[in-house]
Amino acid sequence: MEKDIRKIAESINGRNFVPKESKHIRWNYQKSDKNYMDFSLTNYHFLIVDKRDTNNEETLRSIYDSIISVNSFLEEDPAVKGKVKNGEFRYLFASCHALAPKEILRLEKFNCPVIFDKLLVNKKVLNIEDYIYRLYE
Repeated sequence: MEKDIRKIAESINGRNFVPKESKHIRWNYQKSDKNYMDFSLTNYHFLIVDKRDTNNEETLRSIYDSIISVNSFLEEDPAVKGKVKNGEFRYLFASCHALAPKEILRLEKFNCPVIFDKLLVNKKVLNIEDYIYRLYE
């Protein structure tokens, strides 16, 4: 079943498709403009979609805990919560700056589709909501 879920999340017509009726995580990373003790940081972006805000917050906390367990430095940016339009699902968009490499994230442990989304970058709140709306229309 897990392979079936991951298969659904594969690219369809050049887009990463995930049914609205399922929990999923989109993520991206980029070089941060911030440094920590002369080390370059990585800026991670996460869009977590689930039926309840508390589930999204627990998932985000688990991701952050895995980053902190490898390296103690993590700086969080303010998160943005909202409701997916025309649906019962909620989203949580969060960004952080960390020293940890992307390989330690282990996002597959959440047993839901995980999509690397190169268009998911730190944007103004309205732009994030517009981007999410276009994903789920």
